[in-house]
Amino acid sequence: TNELFLLTSAAGYLRTENKTYLENANKEWAWLSASGMRGPNGLFNDGLALKTCRNNEQTTWTYNQAVVASGLAALYAATNDTSLLDQAEVSLDATMNWTSSLTDNGLLRESCDSAASGDKNCNRDQQIFKGIWTKHVQYYLDNANDTSRIAKYSDFLGSQYSGIVDHATNSDRDVGSVWYDTNQGGSQWSPEASASGLQALISAAKVRRSVMLRHPNSRDCQYGPCNH
Repeated sequence: TNELFLLTSAAGYLRTENKTYLENANKEWAWLSASGMRGPNGLFNDGLALKTCRNNEQTTWTYNQAVVASGLAALYAATNDTSLLDQAEVSLDATMNWTSSLTDNGLLRESCDSAASGDKNCNRDQQIFKGIWTKHVQYYLDNANDTSRIAKYSDFLGSQYSGIVDHATNSDRDVGSVWYDTNQGGSQWSPEASASGLQALISAAKVRRSVMLRHPNSRDCQYGPCNH
């Protein structure tokens, strides 16, 4: 909720130039950055312990790492403060790190995701989290509008695209909840899982298009067959 308030406040200022929105966005980031919700591994978790107002050290989810980034990029667009982008990328990079609890073989994985049948499953809310991450990375890059930052995340988004096509898409073109490995009966098939996958596909394609427009001689076979 705090991350979404940051985003909507900064975006509200960009749309209306109402300084109250900008003040709210600055206040929100000042509070959030000092709250302790981002742990030493660079990842935000879901909240604070009510009795101590300290990090509750509960589950980290993918979407929290990108919603804050899109909010910071909107605030950057309003203030031109590049340190906000650097702060955003702390959590984005922590998500992508090979030691991260949120990836497996370079593909996003929630703690409740399992390709194996009979193992733990994500609920319907959790099934959409990975798609939210990809969509908000796209929003982040739209507002950052920086060639090097776009290039930095384009390949990772492309890997999610490939993982979905290779591991998560069935013969009916529905998308399952597990992207990181071939489904062995554990992937969940639901509107939320399909929406999450579609968000990732669209985000990867949009960011790749941005790369191509900036570098028209660039070619990438990751998003489909190359013509040699």
